[in-house]
Amino acid sequence: MDKLSALIVFLGVAIACTAGALILVEYEEFSIDYDLGDGELSGNAPVKYHPGDILELPSATKEGFFFMGWVLSEDDEDFFNGNTKGLRGNITLIAVYSQNLNGCWERFNLSGEYRDWFNSYTISGQQTFKHMYYDVERGEYYMHSDYMKVYTYYNGISRTISNSYEYWPTEVDWEVTGEWTETIETVDGVKECNVTEFTYGDGSVQTVWGSDDVWYEYKLVYVEKDRYGNIVSTTTFTLKDYGTDEMPKDCTVDVVAENGITVSGNESPYTLGDIATLTATVGSGTTFAGWYDANMNLLSRNLTYKFTVVGDMTIYALNNQSDDVTFASDTPVNLDIEDIFSDDAVFTITNTDTLESETVTNETYTFLNGGPYRITVTDTNGVHKIYSVKVTGLADRVFEWKFNGKTYNVTLGIDYDDLLKARSLYTVSERAYSSNTSHNTSFVTYAYEKDFMAPYMDQLVELVHTAMVGKNDTVNDSNVVNCLLRFVQYIEYETDLDTMGANEYWKFPLETLYDQGGDCEDTSILFAAMAHVFKEKYGMTYHCGFEVIPQHAIAIVKLSGSGSYQTNPSGWLYCETTAKDSSATDAGEIPPKMTVYSSKYGTQYVKEYFTNSKYYSDKTSEMFAID
Repeated sequence: MDKLSALIVFLGVAIACTAGALILVEYEEFSIDYDLGDGELSGNAPVKYHPGDILELPSATKEGFFFMGWVLSEDDEDFFNGNTKGLRGNITLIAVYSQNLNGCWERFNLSGEYRDWFNSYTISGQQTFKHMYYDVERGEYYMHSDYMKVYTYYNGISRTISNSYEYWPTEVDWEVTGEWTETIETVDGVKECNVTEFTYGDGSVQTVWGSDDVWYEYKLVYVEKDRYGNIVSTTTFTLKDYGTDEMPKDCTVDVVAENGITVSGNESPYTLGDIATLTATVGSGTTFAGWYDANMNLLSRNLTYKFTVVGDMTIYALNNQSDDVTFASDTPVNLDIEDIFSDDAVFTITNTDTLESETVTNETYTFLNGGPYRITVTDTNGVHKIYSVKVTGLADRVFEWKFNGKTYNVTLGIDYDDLLKARSLYTVSERAYSSNTSHNTSFVTYAYEKDFMAPYMDQLVELVHTAMVGKNDTVNDSNVVNCLLRFVQYIEYETDLDTMGANEYWKFPLETLYDQGGDCEDTSILFAAMAHVFKEKYGMTYHCGFEVIPQHAIAIVKLSGSGSYQTNPSGWLYCETTAKDSSATDAGEIPPKMTVYSSKYGTQYVKEYFTNSKYYSDKTSEMFAID
């Protein structure tokens, strides 16, 4: 046999042997077992495989859990996809589950503080987080949170706010920046916790204490920072309790469209977790503002809005017009603005300034007060609309306060158009402390210099004077100052951020009177304006003004015979305009336990910042005399 023939024979034998080996591998068969972990198989389950097979894997079910997938080993981080290439031997598929947390909630007690100049406060209250719906594709729960927070300001006044919101955790802009373990006291006793630190895109930090043994967290600490890295607020969340709510199977989505907008795509009722798609069609001359939830939080500005149904929901499709229609007060009007509702329509009328609401079934209605209103209309034909309405005319504001053991009442009518003029006098950026003294004092002086504001200040002072005479209170400097101080002290304390949407928003007196609310600089400015006009109108001899100290603003007066009261370096008396009821003080009385914070000098009693001349030299404290 020549060499070539031998080589051919050799190759033929080799190929045959190789083919035989391939044939042997191809038909080699192995068994498949299943570790269901107290669960049950769902669907056809293969019990054997040949290496290289692509298996169609079954699902598994377990009460109270979601089936996540299969792994070949408990140490595997990735799920088995059914591809047996590279496997050889009998295998066991281990079912992986995740506890069904739909409806599970955890409630925390809150404690902390917020520092922001005039608006600083301590924080207390409660916040709840609930798992609404698990999205298998996203691998996470859609979450709902609601809270009730109590803000207590340096003057002892407290304010309670409530709100709610929904979110996907993975859409939160944060990253893990630290992990460790720590033993803490919890509602379940002393526990060793896994601690994870998350840092947000804005630099704020949230730290979470949890355990592998439970689904809930024991503690959270949120530290908010400004753009310079300075701590603005610190809030501690301490687990109070936890539980599970039964989630609804059928969910209703109620869609309310504002004037000029129609909405299609609502297929309510939905099943929990369904994806709903709404589309807004905008009429000629109308601009779409966006989709909003029941708390008027913006959801989307796109004409088509796709969302997960997590319960009964109300979605608003709003236009970008400030007012859909204008009515006059004290004049009968037709509430069926577009003439589209059936005779059984129900009209809910809400004053969006005072939040007073009324429900009527008669199309003809008379608005008694000027102001901004929202009209929501429904009828049995399924038409559901919302309108923004401006009502011109006077808005009555009633003021009640106590002085010298007597109860005072005055009513002041404010034209809504005059209020809007006052709102437009300065931009938001101009509504704050300025190095320009005349700008700061203009918030007082415009109250009696501007033609559209001066009549209200004159009328209000006249009403107070008449009331003092009627109550047999002597109209002298001391009584007038303290009566006016009690008046402004009964104005509701409100922060600029919550009511005006800005961190700082100095109001003109007309705005404070219309809103019947404001913070410390608003009530101090109002006092200074009223005191000046009263002095000019009725021949008083005192002097008045206002002052800013760290995190606070006050009114100031000079009175003859002020006795032993401490004054500032220029001889002015302290007037606290935000105290109320049992904490109300007279001119010259400085709240002994009130503290405020300065980044330069730290926390001090207000008395220190008011009386010590060193704080005036660098304008840490600054006074503005009106006369």
